Amino acid sequence: MECRHARQLLSEWTDGRVAGALRLGVEEHLKECGSCRREEQELRRTWELLDNYPAIEPSPGFAARIMARVRRPLILRFLAPIAAAAAVVVVSLLLFLPRTSVKPVPPQATEEERELVENLDLLENLDTLATLEMVADESALGPDGKAILEGEEHR
Repeated sequence: MECRHARQLLSEWTDGRVAGALRLGVEEHLKECGSCRREEQELRRTWELLDNYPAIEPSPGFAARIMARVRRPLILRFLAPIAAAAAVVVVSLLLFLPRTSVKPVPPQATEEERELVENLDLLENLDTLATLEMVADESALGPDGKAILEGEEHR
């Protein structure tokens, strides 16, 4: 018998719960293997020490509290698969349902941007306004009363 197998049987063997060929196999192994024999002796000493301790009486309601804790996970065992199935359904719906396109909402314009849009026609005609300002200025008028544009000379 291998050490691994003998050590698995040691607790039962010390309690006398191993019978027949297995019992003989453990006994033969313990005669030959010092390491397993030491482990068997330590196991016996541990049980002897535990036998010398007085029994402790549990507090009132101890059994009821333990049973309540034992029963609680039973409910969770039923709820966990249901929750998992619901999660799978939700993910499947999200992945496989046709998607509708959502139009992005344009950002809100600031007051300055609204003013620029309202006055856009004036900004587009800025060159025209500049020319009008030059016409209003007397020094920009030629001898014939026409506006002199930049780059033009007096005639």
